[in-house]
Amino acid sequence: MKNFYRIIIYSVFGAILLSLAATGYFLRAKYYEQMMDSILNNFHAPSLKTETQNLARQLEDKIKEAMNIAKIAVNNPAFQNIGTDCSKEQSEAVERIKIAIGDIADHSALINKEGIVVCSPFLEEMIGKNIGSTPYIQEGLLSKNSILSRIFTNVSGDKTILIITPVISQKGEIIGLLNSAIRVDALEKILTNNFKFTPSEYTTLIDDDGTVIYHPVYSFVMKNVFGDEIQEAIEYNKGTNNMFKKMLLAETGYDFYFFQEDKIAGYAPVRLTDGNRFWSVASTAKVKEYKYVADPFFETYQGSWVTAGMGGGGQYEGNGLTVYDQAAEFLTQRRFFAQRVAELVGDQPDQMIVELAAGTGLVSSVLKAKLTKSKLAFFDLSLSALQELRRRLRGDADASVANFFSLPIASESVDKVLEINA
Repeated sequence: MKNFYRIIIYSVFGAILLSLAATGYFLRAKYYEQMMDSILNNFHAPSLKTETQNLARQLEDKIKEAMNIAKIAVNNPAFQNIGTDCSKEQSEAVERIKIAIGDIADHSALINKEGIVVCSPFLEEMIGKNIGSTPYIQEGLLSKNSILSRIFTNVSGDKTILIITPVISQKGEIIGLLNSAIRVDALEKILTNNFKFTPSEYTTLIDDDGTVIYHPVYSFVMKNVFGDEIQEAIEYNKGTNNMFKKMLLAETGYDFYFFQEDKIAGYAPVRLTDGNRFWSVASTAKVKEYKYVADPFFETYQGSWVTAGMGGGGQYEGNGLTVYDQAAEFLTQRRFFAQRVAELVGDQPDQMIVELAAGTGLVSSVLKAKLTKSKLAFFDLSLSALQELRRRLRGDADASVANFFSLPIASESVDKVLEINA
């Protein structure tokens, strides 16, 4: 009889323990599921490419505004009679143009149809000089459209870019030119004040012929990105050259990852005229310092995950990687999530990397082979996180993964990942 009661007591006690274990098992699984959903739902910070695109738009607006001011200014009646001497009205009008363009303006000048500088109130040493043989002046005297010159060094030794605007007579003839000079060092302020910079972050401005307009290493300015000096400086980095080539195609923008240097770069074009003229902006940062994710939840480890693209042989821009590997690297690289979860639940980071990969279903076949069936079964409860990612990739929400890799990620590939983990 005693044995019977003992069996009953042990059975009840065992049932209680099993119930508690099952409840803990469920709550733990639910916790990971909610946490991963939270992680996916907090990918709201822009990529470096997106930030660079915003910077490009600011530059574009600034230059186009200056060009529009010049186009309006040449209609001043004082410019309808351009000779060899500068009248008071013409001098005052030229001064107002420089002031209207604002902080990026270096000087303004009025040139007659022979190419002689008539008015130059801010650079008086130019008055009387014949610059008609200068290619940009020759082009301006033959075109009725505004022209943006390449970067050059002016008589004062400053790096300058000219906005050349033709002055048209009432008969429709070109009777002179209005030159509005842009200070490159003023553009530098725009290029360096738009990010929360770390010591590693910098921005480069490149013309569409490959000429460097701005770089923090001033010896690179006015050099060509495919020239020997810059190629030696970057040690002929394949990824950098690929970035330059894409920049010179003036497409919408890219994110680049440089495996050897552990750096990322965002690129965006600055479309300057109605034609094909453009500049390119490239923003570069070390991965470990770049403040990619803005949410306070990730403050300690922000930026670490952007090393995605290293997997599968370490190719640039994820070349040679399957979407499967990309997604796995995206969520697991550098122990980003693992360290955060380790703080919360007290487990070891190495173990957490494996478990989190399994938990989202984003796990390569090599990694999956290392997992036990119990871990797979446990974390399959978190597949809603992967389903959320699939929904985003299909365009239902911000496709952060697709945006980062700048590659077409087919939702069908993600479906295959789901099937493997079903």
